[in-house]
Amino acid sequence: MVMQSDQGYAYQVVTEQDPGALSRVLEFFAMNSHIPQSLAAHRIDEEALQVDVTVPDLDYASARVIAAKMKQMVVVRNVRLFQAARKSRANAAGGVMELTEVLI
Repeated sequence: MVMQSDQGYAYQVVTEQDPGALSRVLEFFAMNSHIPQSLAAHRIDEEALQVDVTVPDLDYASARVIAAKMKQMVVVRNVRLFQAARKSRANAAGGVMELTEVLI
């Protein structure tokens, strides 16, 4: 995941294969005026979809609130939250990020 800033948060959300799941996940960021840096979605199997979202400049409190709200959605099976930080300044141009899982 590539981010412009030196820190932020990344989400890994597993949902049921529901036509509205992707837009519902993104709605949490839109409602809070956050624009994701990256977004990827793919089917895991016949019944599940994985959505990976990276948001720069998101503070810890907001990141946790968004994750908790996502967990309350009926179609969501699992939410994992990661703190994303640049591994080193030398790698800033290369976009090397270190992800550390945060318990929510």
